[in-house]
Amino acid sequence: MKHSTVARRRGAAVAVGLLLGLQQAVPPLMARTLKVGVSGNAPFVIQKDGGSSGISLDIWRRIAEDNNLSYRLIKQATPRQGILALNKGEIDLLVGPISITAERLNGQRAAVLEGTSGEELAEEQNMRIAPSQTLGDAIETVLTNRADAVIFDRPAIRYHLKNNPELAVQLAPFTLAEQTYGFAFRTGDPLRTPLNISILKLQRSGAMEDVSKRLLD
Repeated sequence: MKHSTVARRRGAAVAVGLLLGLQQAVPPLMARTLKVGVSGNAPFVIQKDGGSSGISLDIWRRIAEDNNLSYRLIKQATPRQGILALNKGEIDLLVGPISITAERLNGQRAAVLEGTSGEELAEEQNMRIAPSQTLGDAIETVLTNRADAVIFDRPAIRYHLKNNPELAVQLAPFTLAEQTYGFAFRTGDPLRTPLNISILKLQRSGAMEDVSKRLLD
């Protein structure tokens, strides 16, 4: 998946990938209940009464089951705050659309969601930023001519437009930046190898693609 945006009668979006390690070593975690931070928006993380779902969470649950892991989910306000919590040792793992790399944008007035990689991309290019709390608010900023485009995850934009087909916006037929996303954990964590193996198994079996298609198509 890609990094792009949506604009009024034009657009652009973002991508999904897999693992990020941070520079700290930690004790073995396999035998205890993991504190799993969760951050992100639909379709990666979908919060509903009675529980959570979404691409990232569905994949994580399959991986946890494959490795017999015990865990509890801890909501994080933004991916950036989740990374900070991870660095401080407040959580053991961060699940959601966690940006790993980013390329530069030209691109103009950009509506972005605060604390996301889209905001970082816009800042790198000294774009005029219109901060928003939700994707719906960001799109409204474009519709009212207060921004030229929304910079956000392509799957999230696809999901939003699928559920709001009346909006006079469209997804760009190109991508602004390639990004990979995934679960973040500290370097040296004993979970890294078994989780990577589980992810490869899900990729090779087509299960990961099935999870995405079920929510996006």
